[in-house]
Amino acid sequence: MYPAQNDASIGGEVMLIMGVIVQYVGTRFALGVGRRTEMSGPTWRAAAQWLPIATTTLAAAAMRQFSMAVELAIGSSVACLSLVLGLSSYVSPMRELSPPRRLWPLVLPAALFVLLAGFHGSFAWYHALMLLAMGFAFLPAWLDRPFGEAEVPNAVVHGEAGRPGWWLSAATGAVLCGIGAWAVARGSVMTSEHHRVLGGDLMAATVLSPLLLLPALGAGTMAAQNGQMGQVVTSLCGTVLLNLCALLPVVILLSYAADPVAHSSGAHLRSAPFPLITWRIDCVVLVMLAFSLVPVALGRWLPGRLESILLVLVYAIYLMAQAALATRLIN
Repeated sequence: MYPAQNDASIGGEVMLIMGVIVQYVGTRFALGVGRRTEMSGPTWRAAAQWLPIATTTLAAAAMRQFSMAVELAIGSSVACLSLVLGLSSYVSPMRELSPPRRLWPLVLPAALFVLLAGFHGSFAWYHALMLLAMGFAFLPAWLDRPFGEAEVPNAVVHGEAGRPGWWLSAATGAVLCGIGAWAVARGSVMTSEHHRVLGGDLMAATVLSPLLLLPALGAGTMAAQNGQMGQVVTSLCGTVLLNLCALLPVVILLSYAADPVAHSSGAHLRSAPFPLITWRIDCVVLVMLAFSLVPVALGRWLPGRLESILLVLVYAIYLMAQAALATRLIN
């Protein structure tokens, strides 16, 4: 994938690729459960496609790579609302706005809060509690499923919904994602250690985030072809809110648990680090993307293929800005 300097770097790249493949298979298991049961719909899809992101982020945090973990949680959110949403909507643009759009504008306050937290320079424990409280406040809007949000075929509801063993598929998917997450995180650390520019943060933003969202891209394009683009947007917004209001707070609290003596003595007052590049680029782009969802959710704007192309271009510019700023900071 990148020029290798020694055997350790090659081993890290191979481990990363194998881990992504294992996670892809595991996520497909989890997404398949939703198609075979009454859990079909944007809620289950959001949780299933969030699995590889969550497990890899937690694996990075367990290895004390908190900067990489923070970047994964925020960078994958940017990829959700730009790359995945852009490609999915280009395959089949929304012909009309679906009724369940309450979750879409809720991404904006969560993204704004993370951006404002960046002025502190790092994440503190009260940031984690406030994000968790925000997530609990948003939960009713996410779980409440009005008529028309989940289009579940009658054959599924009356036939396969009670099929025994669906939980085994879900558990298999979770286990595979967990195994793959360790390989991805370990491979990323090994690779970044042997590259001057490609550090853990940049790798999380430019390599891991799009790779971990391959299952979401596949599921999104298939749903878009079936005329369910509204559900795709809802599931992607759900994944972003899981990143910001559940995963990110856990990473912050884990950073305190990693060195409780230092925190209690005041020797290290900061919690999870907030990389400068993540704040300057990721958070700003995420706020812009979240803001663009508001007029769509209010029914004032129906995006077409032109907007889909612009979303993909935004992600390309985002990647170039990440690389340029990282190189500038190093030099």
